[in-house]
Amino acid sequence: MLQKASQPTPNINPLTPNISLGYANVTLMSSKEEDEKNMGYLVYQGRSKAKDEIHHIRALNHGSDFAKKSINLAITLFLQETLRMCSLYPHCIILDTLEFHEKKICYAMKPLTSPVPELAKLDVSSLLKDLLTDLNYLTSKGGIDQLCISKSRIYQIQHTNSSLHGDHQLHNHRLPPFYFMQDWNKVIWTPILEGEAAAEKKMQQKERKIN
Repeated sequence: MLQKASQPTPNINPLTPNISLGYANVTLMSSKEEDEKNMGYLVYQGRSKAKDEIHHIRALNHGSDFAKKSINLAITLFLQETLRMCSLYPHCIILDTLEFHEKKICYAMKPLTSPVPELAKLDVSSLLKDLLTDLNYLTSKGGIDQLCISKSRIYQIQHTNSSLHGDHQLHNHRLPPFYFMQDWNKVIWTPILEGEAAAEKKMQQKERKIN
Protein backbone atom coordinates (compact mmCIF):
# COMPACT_ATOMS: atom_id res chain seq x y z
CA MET A 1 0.00 0.00 0.00
CA LEU A 2 2.81 2.43 0.84
CA GLN A 3 4.44 4.09 -2.11
CA LYS A 4 7.51 6.14 -2.91
CA ALA A 5 7.27 9.88 -2.62
CA SER A 6 5.44 11.50 -5.51
CA GLN A 7 6.35 14.78 -7.11
CA PRO A 8 5.50 17.77 -4.85
CA THR A 9 2.14 19.33 -5.63
CA PRO A 10 2.17 23.14 -5.87
CA ASN A 11 -0.02 25.05 -3.45
CA ILE A 12 -3.49 25.41 -4.96
CA ASN A 13 -6.90 26.62 -3.85
CA PRO A 14 -8.46 23.35 -2.64
CA LEU A 15 -12.05 24.38 -3.45
CA THR A 16 -13.57 23.19 -6.71
CA PRO A 17 -15.44 25.60 -9.05
CA ASN A 18 -18.98 24.45 -8.21
CA ILE A 19 -18.30 24.65 -4.48
CA SER A 20 -16.81 28.14 -4.89
CA LEU A 21 -19.81 29.30 -6.93
CA GLY A 22 -22.46 27.53 -4.85
CA TYR A 23 -21.41 28.70 -1.38
CA ALA A 24 -21.09 32.06 0.33
CA ASN A 25 -19.16 33.10 3.43
CA VAL A 26 -16.81 30.12 3.17
CA THR A 27 -14.38 29.99 6.10
CA LEU A 28 -11.78 27.44 7.16
CA MET A 29 -12.82 25.68 10.37
CA SER A 30 -9.46 24.27 11.51
CA SER A 31 -8.15 25.88 14.68
CA LYS A 32 -4.87 27.75 15.02
CA GLU A 33 -3.46 24.81 16.98
CA GLU A 34 -3.88 22.48 14.02
CA ASP A 35 -1.07 22.20 11.51
CA GLU A 36 -2.59 22.09 8.04
CA LYS A 37 0.42 20.12 6.77
CA ASN A 38 -0.76 17.23 8.98
CA MET A 39 -4.38 17.20 7.81
CA GLY A 40 -5.54 14.88 5.05
CA TYR A 41 -8.37 17.24 4.15
CA LEU A 42 -9.50 20.73 5.07
CA VAL A 43 -12.95 21.44 6.50
CA TYR A 44 -14.73 24.68 5.66
CA GLN A 45 -18.08 26.12 6.65
CA GLY A 46 -20.26 27.91 4.15
CA ARG A 47 -23.83 28.86 3.36
CA SER A 48 -25.44 27.09 0.43
CA LYS A 49 -26.83 29.66 -2.00
CA ALA A 50 -29.34 27.13 -3.35
CA LYS A 51 -30.70 25.86 -0.02
CA ASP A 52 -29.83 28.76 2.31
CA GLU A 53 -28.35 26.27 4.78
CA ILE A 54 -25.05 26.07 6.61
CA HIS A 55 -22.96 23.14 5.38
CA HIS A 56 -19.49 21.79 6.08
CA ILE A 57 -17.21 21.39 3.07
CA ARG A 58 -14.43 18.80 2.91
CA ALA A 59 -11.59 19.43 0.46
CA LEU A 60 -8.62 17.18 -0.23
CA ASN A 61 -5.53 18.90 1.20
CA HIS A 62 -2.89 18.94 -1.52
CA GLY A 63 -0.56 20.86 0.78
CA SER A 64 -0.37 18.09 3.38
CA ASP A 65 2.80 16.10 4.00
CA PHE A 66 0.72 13.03 3.17
CA ALA A 67 -0.24 14.26 -0.32
CA LYS A 68 3.36 15.30 -1.02
CA LYS A 69 4.50 11.82 -0.03
CA SER A 70 1.95 10.00 -2.17
CA ILE A 71 -0.90 11.89 -3.80
CA ASN A 72 -2.47 8.66 -5.07
CA LEU A 73 -2.66 7.15 -1.58
CA ALA A 74 -3.92 10.43 -0.11
CA ILE A 75 -6.76 10.55 -2.66
CA THR A 76 -7.56 6.86 -2.14
CA LEU A 77 -7.86 7.22 1.64
CA PHE A 78 -9.92 10.40 1.26
CA LEU A 79 -12.41 8.64 -1.02
CA GLN A 80 -12.51 5.48 1.10
CA GLU A 81 -13.26 7.53 4.19
CA THR A 82 -16.02 9.31 2.26
CA LEU A 83 -17.62 5.99 1.29
CA ARG A 84 -17.35 4.82 4.89
CA MET A 85 -19.22 7.96 5.97
CA CYS A 86 -21.94 7.22 3.42
CA SER A 87 -22.31 3.69 4.77
CA LEU A 88 -22.68 5.00 8.34
CA TYR A 89 -25.10 7.81 7.57
CA PRO A 90 -26.29 8.09 3.94
CA HIS A 91 -28.04 11.43 4.53
CA CYS A 92 -24.93 13.17 5.82
CA ILE A 93 -23.14 13.86 2.54
CA ILE A 94 -24.83 16.04 -0.09
CA LEU A 95 -24.01 13.92 -3.12
CA ASP A 96 -24.72 16.47 -5.85
CA THR A 97 -21.96 18.69 -4.44
CA LEU A 98 -19.23 16.08 -4.93
CA GLU A 99 -16.85 17.34 -7.58
CA PHE A 100 -13.48 16.36 -9.02
CA HIS A 101 -11.72 19.12 -10.93
CA GLU A 102 -8.06 19.31 -11.92
CA LYS A 103 -6.94 16.97 -9.12
CA LYS A 104 -9.10 18.81 -6.57
CA ILE A 105 -11.89 16.93 -4.76
CA CYS A 106 -14.61 18.59 -2.70
CA TYR A 107 -18.03 17.83 -1.31
CA ALA A 108 -20.46 19.37 1.15
CA MET A 109 -22.10 17.65 4.09
CA LYS A 110 -24.64 18.48 6.72
CA PRO A 111 -23.03 19.82 9.92
CA LEU A 112 -23.85 16.71 11.94
CA THR A 113 -20.37 15.45 12.92
CA SER A 114 -18.72 16.51 16.17
CA PRO A 115 -15.83 15.40 18.41
CA VAL A 116 -16.80 12.80 20.99
CA PRO A 117 -17.69 14.15 24.46
CA GLU A 118 -16.06 13.20 27.74
CA LEU A 119 -15.82 9.50 28.60
CA ALA A 120 -18.71 9.61 31.06
CA LYS A 121 -21.09 10.61 28.25
CA LEU A 122 -19.98 7.96 25.77
CA ASP A 123 -21.77 4.79 24.82
CA VAL A 124 -18.64 2.68 25.25
CA SER A 125 -20.10 -0.49 23.76
CA SER A 126 -21.13 1.25 20.53
CA LEU A 127 -17.88 3.20 20.46
CA LEU A 128 -15.75 0.05 20.54
CA LYS A 129 -17.92 -1.73 17.98
CA ASP A 130 -17.84 1.16 15.49
CA LEU A 131 -14.15 1.96 15.90
CA LEU A 132 -13.10 -1.66 15.55
CA THR A 133 -14.73 -1.67 12.12
CA ASP A 134 -12.61 1.29 11.05
CA LEU A 135 -9.43 -0.01 12.69
CA ASN A 136 -9.78 -3.53 11.28
CA TYR A 137 -10.10 -2.05 7.81
CA LEU A 138 -7.17 0.34 8.18
CA THR A 139 -4.83 -2.26 9.66
CA SER A 140 -5.68 -4.69 6.85
CA LYS A 141 -3.67 -2.51 4.48
CA GLY A 142 -0.31 -3.95 3.54
CA GLY A 143 2.62 -2.52 5.51
CA ILE A 144 0.50 -0.79 8.15
CA ASP A 145 1.45 -1.81 11.68
CA GLN A 146 0.88 1.45 13.57
CA LEU A 147 -1.96 3.97 13.59
CA CYS A 148 -2.37 7.44 15.08
CA ILE A 149 -5.23 6.80 17.50
CA SER A 150 -6.17 9.58 19.87
CA LYS A 151 -9.37 11.08 21.24
CA SER A 152 -8.97 14.03 18.87
CA ARG A 153 -9.45 11.65 15.91
CA ILE A 154 -12.70 10.12 17.21
CA TYR A 155 -15.90 11.78 16.02
CA GLN A 156 -19.61 11.00 16.15
CA ILE A 157 -22.84 11.52 14.25
CA GLN A 158 -25.97 11.75 16.36
CA HIS A 159 -29.18 10.16 15.09
CA THR A 160 -31.78 12.60 13.76
CA ASN A 161 -35.44 12.04 12.92
CA SER A 162 -34.67 12.37 9.21
CA SER A 163 -32.61 9.18 9.38
CA LEU A 164 -35.21 7.14 11.29
CA HIS A 165 -38.62 5.70 10.61
CA GLY A 166 -41.74 4.94 12.60
CA ASP A 167 -41.41 4.45 16.34
CA HIS A 168 -37.66 5.02 16.20
CA GLN A 169 -38.34 8.71 15.61
CA LEU A 170 -39.96 8.91 19.03
CA HIS A 171 -36.97 7.34 20.75
CA ASN A 172 -34.01 8.63 18.78
CA HIS A 173 -32.58 10.19 21.95
CA ARG A 174 -32.03 6.66 23.25
CA LEU A 175 -30.06 5.48 20.24
CA PRO A 176 -26.27 5.70 20.45
CA PRO A 177 -24.42 7.89 17.95
CA PHE A 178 -22.38 6.55 15.06
CA TYR A 179 -18.70 6.70 16.01
CA PHE A 180 -15.87 6.85 13.50
CA MET A 181 -12.20 7.72 13.00
CA GLN A 182 -11.85 11.08 11.26
CA ASP A 183 -9.13 11.84 8.72
CA TRP A 184 -7.80 8.43 7.69
CA ASN A 185 -4.76 10.02 6.07
CA LYS A 186 -3.71 11.45 9.42
CA VAL A 187 -4.46 8.16 11.20
CA ILE A 188 -2.26 6.15 8.82
CA TRP A 189 0.45 8.58 7.77
CA THR A 190 1.38 10.22 11.11
CA PRO A 191 3.25 7.19 12.59
CA ILE A 192 4.97 6.54 9.25
CA LEU A 193 6.29 10.09 8.92
CA GLU A 194 7.27 10.22 12.58
CA GLY A 195 9.20 6.97 12.14
CA GLU A 196 10.96 8.31 9.06
CA ALA A 197 11.88 11.54 10.88
CA ALA A 198 13.26 9.59 13.84
CA ALA A 199 15.30 7.33 11.55
CA GLU A 200 16.71 10.35 9.70
CA LYS A 201 17.64 12.04 12.99
CA LYS A 202 19.36 8.87 14.19
CA MET A 203 21.31 8.65 10.93
CA GLN A 204 22.42 12.27 11.22
CA GLN A 205 23.59 11.68 14.79
CA LYS A 206 25.53 8.61 13.64
CA GLU A 207 27.18 10.59 10.82
CA ARG A 208 28.22 13.33 13.24
CA LYS A 209 29.87 10.78 15.51
CA ILE A 210 31.79 9.34 12.56
CA ASN A 211 32.94 12.79 11.48
